[in-house]
This record gives sequence, structure tokens and C-alpha cells, in this order.
Amino acid sequence: PAPPYPAQPATGIVTKCRVIRVLDGDTVEVAIVRTCRIRLLQCWAPETHGPDKVQGLVSKANLEALVAAQPEAILFVPLETDLTKATSLSRVLGYVWLQGAEQSINQSQVAGGFATAAKPREKPAE
Repeated sequence: PAPPYPAQPATGIVTKCRVIRVLDGDTVEVAIVRTCRIRLLQCWAPETHGPDKVQGLVSKANLEALVAAQPEAILFVPLETDLTKATSLSRVLGYVWLQGAEQSINQSQVAGGFATAAKPREKPAE
């Protein structure tokens, strides 16, 4: 099982940000001083290409709807002693809370059924 979602926020990098773009159901771009891609932790959405394209596009549309009304947000990047663990595939790993929200968009995507908290198992090749 996935660990519990963090309360807003604990130790790590914390900064105000603005959600400027939704890339798919589990990745957003936020503007801080410069734009960076945030891979939402504990949020695994279907991809927007390949066999899961339809579900991926539905997940992306839900995330777009979440941030459209309130793009002002708080970004929390948990840090370990090794800073290289804070990135994956040129994306910063983190949690994003829209201003005034009780839960992160990571958690909202999972709660709404648009993503899972744990990485899905790989499908066997046919």
C-alpha cells in the first residue's frame, strides 16, 4: 500500500507557484521563478497515448478542470539527503495544493478515480 499523503507541507522545498499547464493526468507544469514540470507523487494516471489513451485523456481533462478555476498553488518537493531523488525524467517530484484546498491535486486525482496512489503493475506482453 502507498504511504499516506503528507499534510501541507512538511520538510523539503516549499514555495508558492502557479499551475500553468496540465500535461496529463499525473503531471503539471508550475511557474515559480521559471517553469518546471512536476510529476505528482502518489498519483499514477493512465498515459495519454497507447492502449490507455481514452482513460488518460479523461484523467488529464479532470486535472485541467481542477486547476482551471484556481491555478494559484503551493508546491511541496520532499527532499532526501540525495537531491537526485527529487527528479524523474526531467520532472521534479512533488505535491501541489491549489490555494484554499484541503487536499493536494495528487490526492484529488486518486480520490476521484482518475489515478491510483501506487504505480500499476506492468501488463504482460501478449
